[in-house]
Formats: sequence, structure tokens, C-alpha cells
Amino acid sequence: MILTDCFRIIIFMFIFILTNNFVWGEKIENPSSIIKISNLPSLNDHFTGRKVIIEQIHNGFEKGDYVIALVGFLGIGKTQIARRFAEQSKSDYDIVWFVDARGSIVDQLRGLAALINGLSDTAQEKKININAQPSNFLEQIHTFLKLTPKKWLLILDNVQERGTILDYIPPRTTTSRGKVLITTRSAIGWEHPIRIGNFSQQESISLLKDIIQTTNEEHLDELAALLFNHPLSLAQAGCYIRKYSHMSVNNYMTLFTNRRKDLWEHEEIMIKEDEDMKDLQGNYQMTGSTALRLSLEELKKRSPLATKLLYHSAFLNNNKISADLLSALSETFGYDPIFECNDAIHHLTKLSLFEKDRVTSQHGQDNSLLNMHDLTQVILLDTQSLEEKKQAIDTNLTVLTQMLSGGWDKLVKEFIRRPYFLAHIESLCAHAKDLKVINGSLIELMTYLLEYHMYHTRDQIAYEKLVQEIDSLLKEAQNIPPLILARFYSDRVYARSPSIRGGEKFNKGVMQDYEYAIQIFQGDPDQIEELFRAYMNFAQYSFLKGNFEKSKYYLITNDSQLKQEVFLA
Repeated sequence: MILTDCFRIIIFMFIFILTNNFVWGEKIENPSSIIKISNLPSLNDHFTGRKVIIEQIHNGFEKGDYVIALVGFLGIGKTQIARRFAEQSKSDYDIVWFVDARGSIVDQLRGLAALINGLSDTAQEKKININAQPSNFLEQIHTFLKLTPKKWLLILDNVQERGTILDYIPPRTTTSRGKVLITTRSAIGWEHPIRIGNFSQQESISLLKDIIQTTNEEHLDELAALLFNHPLSLAQAGCYIRKYSHMSVNNYMTLFTNRRKDLWEHEEIMIKEDEDMKDLQGNYQMTGSTALRLSLEELKKRSPLATKLLYHSAFLNNNKISADLLSALSETFGYDPIFECNDAIHHLTKLSLFEKDRVTSQHGQDNSLLNMHDLTQVILLDTQSLEEKKQAIDTNLTVLTQMLSGGWDKLVKEFIRRPYFLAHIESLCAHAKDLKVINGSLIELMTYLLEYHMYHTRDQIAYEKLVQEIDSLLKEAQNIPPLILARFYSDRVYARSPSIRGGEKFNKGVMQDYEYAIQIFQGDPDQIEELFRAYMNFAQYSFLKGNFEKSKYYLITNDSQLKQEVFLA
């Protein structure tokens, strides 16, 4: 009986201690600390790197910043960084509250208010009415956070755009001891946002080793490069390799290269169904491709034009996509090239599907250039049907030829001024050749590349190779405009000039090129510049062949044409 009474007393004392130290989820860090409120999710045990960024956040708050925005592409690890910062800094704050902005922010703040009301030092008259109307409730909780002597950290995760959450950020006052940390894909409107990029190669390798549970680094650097050092993609790859013990890193790379779409779908099912994988994934509930598809669905609702521009841009080089190229595409689609195009670009940057090229902007160069993330481009290409791809390539070829049309002199100057157009043409032409979109616009663009190397880089190997490629494509192409053919034939003679190889058949082919080009150019008064260039090309070829009389003939003919042109002018 005495033992029973003693046992009851011990139980009563235990309950008393618990109720005085833990109220509504509060916890004591150590006997001397004050009561804490926190709803931080469980830690990601596989968190890797990002020390510099966490230091940036800490230093920003230390120097007096009130709101700090972490900005980056989907799956880049913004949420994980915010959680890690909060976990490392929780001893500096009395309240740490994590809000997912994709859900009801008010409801999540009501949960915080309930805990605040449960604090022993919250006077009855200062308790927050958690059942009040949203506007009245927000006013009450903001008042508490403005006036409380407690230090607090509010994390607003997955913010779509700044304007949607301004009402939820407590107004800053001189008495407030709080800080706000934002994670978002849109840098628009935030002062001095911290941009989150991909992992370094070593961070990628460390993450893969940790998830796969291996000390062997063989091929991990290749896998990291294949996945663009993108944290979410690395995490899902690591999960997949660990899940299937027979799967080697090399096997995974082969699957990714050859059956990427099928692999992503399989990984998505695996993550949804396997609780262990959810944990390994570091609290991600989707693959990178799934997350992007959700963004694309959102984009389709906001701007059909932005969606079209995004899909068409996938066939260009993903860096330095110019606004005027997007404007020309918009006009081709039947949209206003200024107002509607600018609105579409705005939607693309808000969703972080495009971002401004910071390098050119910082150096005072063209600030209308946009970049697309590598992974975005890969997924956009994977999600288009063959017909959609061919149609997009054909449209891009047409628009680029229209933008760059003109004489070789103008063309070379444009390439020197805007060298990124070369990368776009090379990328687009590669896609066109792969999918057999062989038409006049492709031949024209490749001819432009040929002339750039002929007259600017003077790279003989490059322009001779281009001549061979165009020759091969002409066997498949149909309905090539005569002017484009004539221009190429003239260029082809120039490209052959440094070499005096070739017998009678070769020379006969050159003469056929000459006759066709001269005939076409003479028949169009607007092509006088090309006519002069053709004569010079054939004169040079004849000179290098040792046929000085013919070379002299072409020069005299050219001189006569020039005098006639001056006289007529």
C-alpha cells in the first residue's frame, strides 16, 4: 500500500514537471534557457555543403537586414538551406516558425498563435484570438511580434512572388526583435537576394557518397556533371542507386542518357511509395522533372505565350537568349512583340524558368539577355513530341534567318557584336540535322556561319568542314531559294581557294558554281554587293590555280560592274 502511494506521488511529480516545462510543444534547450517555440521539420541527415550561403544569411541578419530572400531554381536546395540555418541558429531565437507559402499561411500562423497563448508569460489581455477573421487575426499576431521582447525567426518557404506574401510579413519597427527568411524562385522585388546555384563538383560527390553509402568516388564526378550538379537530381539518383543494389553508377548514367523520361517516371513512383526513399530524399516529395512540370502547368494558366517561348527556346543555347529574339518569336505567333512579349518574359522570370544574365548586366553590357537552367532545357526537350519539336525548330530557323538577313558584311559585324547568336545557331542547326528538318532556312543559317569563319576567324578547317556539311544537306533539301544557293556557291569557291587540289572534274564544278551564282546575282539589282563578292571569289580561286588570265578577267569584269554601278547611282 505504501509502495503504491509512493508510486502515485512519483507519477504526479513527473506529470507536474512535464506540464511546467512543455506547453503546446514548447521545449527547454537547457535548464537556464527560456521557453522555446519551434515547428522545424525533421533535419535532412544528408545535407551537404552550403556553408558560405549559411554564413551570408547569418551575416545579413547580423548587419541589420530584416528580410532575406533565398532565390534559386527549383530543386536547388533553398528549403534545405533555410532549415539548416534555422536549426543551427535556433539557440539565438525564442520563436522559430516555418510556414509553407503553398498552403494557407493564416492557418499556419494560427498554430503559432495557439502556442504563444499557451506561454506562461502571455497575459490574458494579450492573448491572440485565433478564431478571429483573417485580417483581424493578422493584425493581432503582427502586434504581438512587433512588441514582444522575444527574438523570433519567421521562415516563409516556397513563395511564388513577393506581392503575394507582403500582408503576412510583420511590419518592421524599432522595437521588433524578429527576422524573416524567404525562399522563392523569383528575385523580382527583393532587396539584395541571395542567389542559390548548383552544387560544386565536390559537394555533388559528397552528397552522392553519403546517400549511396560508398567511399568509392569512381565515376561520381561524371554522374555529377551529367546531372548538372543539381541537388534534387543528385538526391534522386543517389536514392535510385541505393535502392537497387545491383545498379552501378555507370548503369544509372546509361539509363539517364538513353531512357531519361522512363527513368524519371520510375523514380517518381519509387519516391511516392517507399517511405525509406522519402527520408533519403531529404524531405523532397517529387523528382526534379515533376517539380518542373508543375511549374509548366502554372505557366500555361498565366501566359500561353510564355509557354510557347519557353518550349521554342529549348532548341537554342540555354545561355544569353536575347529579348529581341523572343520578341520576334512572339510576333510570329501573332502576339504583340512589345507588351505581350514583355509580360510573357515577366512570367518566365517570376517562375525562375528564365533569369537575367547577371554577368553581362554587371559589366554594363546588354541587360536584356536571359538564361535557362540546364535541367529546364533537358526536360523541355523530353516532354515535346517529335512533331512539336520539328515545328518549333522550323519556326526558330525562320525567325533567326529573318533577324540576321543581309549582306555578309552586316552579318559578320552582328556576330562580332553579339557572339551568343553563334551558339544559338549552332545549337539550333544541330537539332535540325538530328530531326531531319532540312530546308532553306537551315542552309541559310549554316551559310551565315560559313561566312563568319571565312571573313572573321579565318579558320580554314571550320569553313571547309561547313562546306562539306552543307553539300551533304543539299542532297536532302528541297525548294532552296536560288539566292541562298548562289550565295553558298560563291562561298564554296572561296572556301576552296586556299587549296589548288582537284582535277578537271573539280574545276568543272567550280565553273558551274560560278555560272549559277553570277546569273542569279546579275538578275537581282539588290544583289550587287554579292555579285562583286562572287567575282572576287572566282578571281582569287583562279589566281591560286595559276590561271592569271582568268583571274584578271574576273577583276576587270568586277571593276566594270563597279563603275557602272557608280555611274547609275
